[in-house]
Amino acid sequence: MRTFILIPLFALSACYESTATAPAAAQPPAFAIQAAPLIGGNPNTWVPLCAVVRVETNAPSRISLRVTDIGNQADTWVVADDGGFSLLHKKVPVLGLKPSHSYSVEVTARNELAENITYPNLLFFTAPALPAKFPPITLVASDPVRMAPGVTVFNAATNNRNDKLVAVDNQGDVVWYLDDSLLPRFSPPFDFVKPTFLATKLPNDNFILIVDKHGVVEVTKTGDVISAFWAANIGAVPSNGGAFSYIPISTDSFHHDVTSLPESTGSAFAALGSELRVYNNYPTSVTDPTQTQLISNVVGDTIVEWKLDGTKQREIRLFDLLDPRRICYDGLAQFWTSHYGRSSTADWSHANGLAYDSQSDSYLVSLRHQDAIIKIARSTGQLEWILGAPGRWEGPWLSQRLIPENGVAWQYHQHAPIIEPNGRILCFDNGNERSIPPVPGTPLDSRYSRAVEFEVSDLTRVVRQTWSYTATAGSEAINSYFVGNATRLTNNNVLICDGGKGNPATPTFYSGRIVEVTNNTPASVVFDVKVRDQSPTNPSAWFLYRAFRMTGFGR
Repeated sequence: MRTFILIPLFALSACYESTATAPAAAQPPAFAIQAAPLIGGNPNTWVPLCAVVRVETNAPSRISLRVTDIGNQADTWVVADDGGFSLLHKKVPVLGLKPSHSYSVEVTARNELAENITYPNLLFFTAPALPAKFPPITLVASDPVRMAPGVTVFNAATNNRNDKLVAVDNQGDVVWYLDDSLLPRFSPPFDFVKPTFLATKLPNDNFILIVDKHGVVEVTKTGDVISAFWAANIGAVPSNGGAFSYIPISTDSFHHDVTSLPESTGSAFAALGSELRVYNNYPTSVTDPTQTQLISNVVGDTIVEWKLDGTKQREIRLFDLLDPRRICYDGLAQFWTSHYGRSSTADWSHANGLAYDSQSDSYLVSLRHQDAIIKIARSTGQLEWILGAPGRWEGPWLSQRLIPENGVAWQYHQHAPIIEPNGRILCFDNGNERSIPPVPGTPLDSRYSRAVEFEVSDLTRVVRQTWSYTATAGSEAINSYFVGNATRLTNNNVLICDGGKGNPATPTFYSGRIVEVTNNTPASVVFDVKVRDQSPTNPSAWFLYRAFRMTGFGR
């Protein structure tokens, strides 16, 4: 007789649970740097003082690099990659390298759990030497404690296809540069057989290269081309062999200044452009406007706005806002003759600076050959006011001149006005002639340039001078007959680019100088560098278009 014992299923289950071992949960792999990080030269060869590091990790990470000058262990800094969390960092840039110096680089990765791992072996890189015929830079003075932070970036140009955008540290040592090898070679009818460029800085700390009165190229500190545009009304759009291509814009030129615009305007950029008009019985003498010729080709400036896709949004024409027959010194110069392919042109206004004021949605434009800064409402294109000496303003323009408060000294042939955070206007006053014709110009040996700040009340239409700086003695004299700018720094000092030092009577040789001065009166010089070829025979001519103080170069 069989006996059956019934065991409830839940009891069997309990029995198994009490005797079986559960499998161990799989552990995630430890956070690690995959393989060996690599370091090499910048693939954008036009920015050679830049190394790039390749790092791969097994979990999303951010990378930081500790860079040390092997010959000067105190010279060390940390590079933080701003590319976000990623498994593969193909090109972490190392900026701030000095030519011919050797560096060690320590690589650290940090994952999303805030875990850090440092690769056990250092990377090594030697920066290339400076090329021949590099801008000759000499440090005159430096007081780092009183200087604003960052490096000094300036656009050095010459007449033999050797233009550079250069950064120096507070000791005047080169730590970065961009050359013109990224640009296409041109051929006639352009103004130069070489691609020359002028450089300005955008609010996003990228640079704009203005190429031979035709091109606008936005480029990063590592040399990546973000966008490129071409004034397509005159001359074919060039090919650059695949490095980048220009988007055509229907305008005659781009020159002197470009600025980015806020999204609310509907445009991406605004630049200075130009147009040619034919006038009858136009003056042929600056001092005697009764001397005329029957037909004259006259070039005036425009402000061109466009979208990223190349759509032109508006073009404000200064001929329609000011008196096209008001001629001041240099207004009959031949700056545009080659560009327009004419036998002769008049350079009536010669705009050389453009600033956008987001508070009033307006532009400030510097007109060198009108000795004036003007304000224009962006949306309507209407003239708001004129800041400048009173001579030769007639008719309706008399009422649009600002009223000077006692102590205002007018600017002449000025460059590059900027709008400061407090709303004041800072510019470089070149000081050419320091008069309006027919009053004779100031003798050459008595001229001077300066940085000057104005405060304008749009309500009362009164202008007052709030600060200025110049130096008139010996080698410290501030005196540029062309180019230059002044910028307010983060510590309230002012950086002055005295960029076109020379004699207009002998324009084949010129040089440049950059000084940082304190904001008090009298101001003190805390930084001073010059770019001047000291060769006793056949020295090269260099001029400095603009200068800026910038961070983000590893220093």
